[in-house]
Amino acid sequence: MLNSKRNNIWINLGIILFFCLFTLLLTGIFIKKNLLYPSADSVFHFSRVEEIYNNLKNGEGITYIASHTFNSTGVASFLFYPTVFLYPWALLKFVLAPVTAFYVWFSIMMLLTMIVAYYSMYIFSNNRYRSILFSIMYVIAPYHLFLGIYNFTLGEFIAYTFIPIVFVGLHQALTDGKYWYLLGIGWSLLIYSHIVSTYIASLTIAIVSLIYMITNIDKIKRVIINLVKNGILALLLSMGIIIPFITDYINQGISAPRKDFYFLESFQELFLSSIVNLANDNKSLGIIVIATVVIGWWFIKRARTVEKISYLLGIIFMLITTTIVPWEMMRETPLRNILGVIQFPYRFNSYTIFFVLVVTSLIFSNLLQNMKKQVRVLTLALVVFGLFVSYVGSISNVYSRIITAPQTSLSKAKQTAQILPNAVVDNDSYKNMFSYVMTYGEADYFPKASFDGEMNASAAILLSYPKINSILSHKLIVNGKERVGIPISEPNRVIYKVKLKEKAVVDVPVVAYNHTQVILNGKPSKHTVSSRGTVQVLAKKGNNQIEVTYRPSKLFFVGIAISVLTWVALLIIWMAKKLRDNNKQGWRN
Repeated sequence: MLNSKRNNIWINLGIILFFCLFTLLLTGIFIKKNLLYPSADSVFHFSRVEEIYNNLKNGEGITYIASHTFNSTGVASFLFYPTVFLYPWALLKFVLAPVTAFYVWFSIMMLLTMIVAYYSMYIFSNNRYRSILFSIMYVIAPYHLFLGIYNFTLGEFIAYTFIPIVFVGLHQALTDGKYWYLLGIGWSLLIYSHIVSTYIASLTIAIVSLIYMITNIDKIKRVIINLVKNGILALLLSMGIIIPFITDYINQGISAPRKDFYFLESFQELFLSSIVNLANDNKSLGIIVIATVVIGWWFIKRARTVEKISYLLGIIFMLITTTIVPWEMMRETPLRNILGVIQFPYRFNSYTIFFVLVVTSLIFSNLLQNMKKQVRVLTLALVVFGLFVSYVGSISNVYSRIITAPQTSLSKAKQTAQILPNAVVDNDSYKNMFSYVMTYGEADYFPKASFDGEMNASAAILLSYPKINSILSHKLIVNGKERVGIPISEPNRVIYKVKLKEKAVVDVPVVAYNHTQVILNGKPSKHTVSSRGTVQVLAKKGNNQIEVTYRPSKLFFVGIAISVLTWVALLIIWMAKKLRDNNKQGWRN
């Protein structure tokens, strides 16, 4: 028994070492080149990491509002868009050059995704070969690479890592398995990553659970109990993330993404993009996924019911990303309020990939199991090599975009409210990104009052809005007249120095939230919210220093304490269980 346990430990260590080496093969080419091509959501996330890094460097542990980045507008994307998994990236910036730090963080997330996928599949199948193949196919899926290194949709990219935990946990919860709590853990990790991904997963959990209970009426009570326990666990583990939504977002007049359906594509477009297998397209599921959809039914005839359901779910998710579903017609129905939060139906691609690859890994493992051990290992090695070749093909456009782009390094913006141009970024020019208005995300989580039109629009549209433009251009408004100010950035605070000829109301270009505080000339001061959603204060004649900061509620720190204590309690329970199991095995021996 002890020898078997030692062997398992060495096998697990060997597999993790293999994943480390494989990750290096996947990302080494980017680390070596050390160039970035900012696009889409990139600068939004780079700015958040830069803000966290600056605050950590100045001794501030938690970042609430943007003072160094986002044009020093004090926007609180850090409160409403989870940042937990960005902190390791920020810490890497203390020891690595900025571009290098990103690629190393990207490598760590790729490695973590493989490890999570491997152990989730191993719990599900108890088959190491299948688990290894599933983890590799899952991590190199073109859509995953699109999220992480082409479009830089990093919230969804992080959430992708934990989807396997959620659904192996759901399977355990529905079947009353010993790992039932994995659902709660996975759920909370999604909350730590990306709120929309959490919403999609929650809808899926609800629908799958409902179908299971309808078809297994005698197990309804048990399933409900397990789901409630996991729901409570997820809430406790993520209380520090949830509380700011309660205190500062809900019913507080903060802009939210418009509920609608964008980037609608036909099934033909999805199919062709997937066959091409490139990572520069949000429609690309990858050739392996499409092949499994086409032929998978033949191989699952004798499979377990749960794998047949996985195959069916994969096909359903694939179809609902396309115009086969009448998304346009839903705009005029109540479903818009339920599904419109998702915005981009292609976000279901992550779930298509997961469920279909469950079947793909089964097909491969069934083919391997009848082989002799030496032949099986050799075949596995050849399959892994083939998957690596597939990955190289997938990233070819991502890499060529960097090396074929004009190699003129990004210079610093010459004026305020200037839109980020297309340019390559290296370690020397990295910080210049933050002097521009980012392509997307600059005004996400601004108050609704700040907008003159559609919320969450592109930079070009935002700058056409007088209110937004004035905030991004650092314009103070004194008794109705504009003047350009110079923001002074400190951790979680933006300072403006204003000289007045007479007592006046000063509208400062820093957005206001429920727990925003103002310190006027060194003393706490009352403030109001202006018509553009910014801080407004009555200042005296002469020199004034207006400091805008954010003070979270005590409930926020209570929430963090609850989350930390719950994680610690889980760890203690897990260690105690391991110790108890070891003692039992020792006694039996």
